Amino acid sequence: MKFKNVPLALLLALAVGCNGGNTDAGDEDFSSNTYSGNPGEIMLELVDDSIAVGDSAGFRVTVTDSTGMAVPFIRISCDTEQGLSLIEPTTGVESTDAMGQMSGVVGCERPGSYLIGCRLPLGGNKRQFATIICGGDVPPGFTGFPGSSGGGLGGGAVAPENGGRGESDGLAVRVTQLVSVDGATNETNETVDLFRTSNCNAADPDADPVAEPFSVEFMRISVVNEGFTGVRFNRYSVNIGNSRGTASTGILSLTSEVDSRVGEEATFDVLYLDIAPVTGVTGVDATKVLPDRSTVVEAGFRNVTVTLYGTDELGESVQISSSRTLSFNNYNNCP
Repeated sequence: MKFKNVPLALLLALAVGCNGGNTDAGDEDFSSNTYSGNPGEIMLELVDDSIAVGDSAGFRVTVTDSTGMAVPFIRISCDTEQGLSLIEPTTGVESTDAMGQMSGVVGCERPGSYLIGCRLPLGGNKRQFATIICGGDVPPGFTGFPGSSGGGLGGGAVAPENGGRGESDGLAVRVTQLVSVDGATNETNETVDLFRTSNCNAADPDADPVAEPFSVEFMRISVVNEGFTGVRFNRYSVNIGNSRGTASTGILSLTSEVDSRVGEEATFDVLYLDIAPVTGVTGVDATKVLPDRSTVVEAGFRNVTVTLYGTDELGESVQISSSRTLSFNNYNNCP
């Protein structure tokens, strides 16, 4: 692309001028809900669903195929809410044996009611939760179960520090793609034109006026869910850096809600640049602004951050973000 012959002072003028847990999921089997679709079942059994704080108990996971036969040597991932330690497997992942079974051990760190969940590998779209009651007081001198894992399901005895869960604390819902897409051509782009020329044929008085191609811009986002619970996103925000810090939209509603299902990837578009008219500037009749039409984007390489907001199946808030650097300027897209 090439730059249009518009004075830098004009670009700057335009840019400056606008401006303790109590989860009650019981032993509900989520493997047959909307996330099903692949053959086979996973069953989670507790040796004891009521444990004293400081004590431990075993559990067993059994995997069968669509005919009811055991599925050996398939990797199972398990996790817990904070307050319930996963003592074994310490990594949270273990393969079934020749009988299609995997065993493990959990321990109670704090009083309360906590979830444990186990799932098949990504693509299996099957998992099951169970609830364990941790009773009594914390024993004197008890400091937990060294070397254990768990706590990645969120909730439980310790609330998320940032008010929203994401990949950092085990929810494992993450953005795998963030690209800018032209709203008219549906093509991805690394450069974004900020100003529309009102007549591409201005140099030829005999030619008919032709406006420069100019469109809104979308961010195409792909989200993969590698966790245990489905997530529904319904809001988003856009933040674009500039010479004075950042320009932000505030929180906006998605055109339609997006379901991020366990073991699946969801791809969707969100509007991140709208069009606003420009008056009193010769040769320019429109510019691009943030979706709430509050701020014109400054020319230059800018970092664009999109944040998604939603809730998971347990009713907890979820927030994830991703960023991409794009070049914004007065590019010439005239034919």
